[in-house]
Amino acid sequence: MALNDWIERLRDGYAGTAVRDVRGAASLAAASEQPEALAADAVFVAPASETARDGDGGPQVVVREMLVVAALRDPSDALGADGMTELERVVAATHAALIGWRPPDAAALVVYRRGQLLRFERRSVWWQMMFAVPLLVRGQGG
Repeated sequence: MALNDWIERLRDGYAGTAVRDVRGAASLAAASEQPEALAADAVFVAPASETARDGDGGPQVVVREMLVVAALRDPSDALGADGMTELERVVAATHAALIGWRPPDAAALVVYRRGQLLRFERRSVWWQMMFAVPLLVRGQGG
């Protein structure tokens, strides 16, 4: 399952939002270290974890969790209400793009796990969402 599949799926889903850029894990690390360097609202996608179900040596189900982080800058009002409205739009677009989607090589559909505030600073908000998808993996013998 390629990260680019997730990035392309999300890029297609953000019409009507302020998101102008969807990037992968390396860009998330860089943006986290220097959030003020973000030129526009962005979304980052990265693999977060994998959990294997017990197997018998044959094909095994592995649930991969994928992290999606929305970094929204410069809310236009002092109270932050405009920024929260835009965050709600981005979260809804993310849900619409990913929930029920079956990435290539996935064993089932993507499900939403949770969301939470990651960072809230002057003039920016970062929201993290966790999605999960089962994969079927095989070793050399299976």
